[in-house]
Amino acid sequence: MQRKTSKQAIVGLLVFGWIGWAATAAAVPTTETFNANAEILTDLALTNPTELDFGKIVAPSAGTELFTVSTSGVMSEGGGDGSAVSGHQAGVLDLNGDAGETVILNTSGTTFPVTCTGGTGTVTLNAISFSNASPTLDTSGVASVNLGGTLEVGSDATSDVFTCAYIVEGDYQ
Repeated sequence: MQRKTSKQAIVGLLVFGWIGWAATAAAVPTTETFNANAEILTDLALTNPTELDFGKIVAPSAGTELFTVSTSGVMSEGGGDGSAVSGHQAGVLDLNGDAGETVILNTSGTTFPVTCTGGTGTVTLNAISFSNASPTLDTSGVASVNLGGTLEVGSDATSDVFTCAYIVEGDYQ
């Protein structure tokens, strides 16, 4: 029996010694170097060299009427006997930033309808549209987008010049 016990003791020492050695080998720390990157973009600039203009409009005799200037400058009217007389044009929005970057445009900073100022009566800007709401800046870092919109004019609108303020936001995608 003593021999068996001695063999067991020797095997036990060998096994526990190997486990102890393996545990010691696994405890060696490993280190690696990693990088964090950032690409800094130029501030995006938006300018409005040509304002959206609904031109001269004759108010409807009753109720309200919608007048829409498309991003290509075409006027459409509907819902009443008012009329667009002349002078309407699409607006132009110029963007300047980093070449090749895509920009997302929106009017989320504006709560529509916007009450227009200048005279009295119902004149509201109901919507703004973009010919391209996600343009890519060219190799010079510029792009131009046409603006359209919808204006609501009431029969109570006075003869005057009205101004409708809205906010366009542009962010790199």
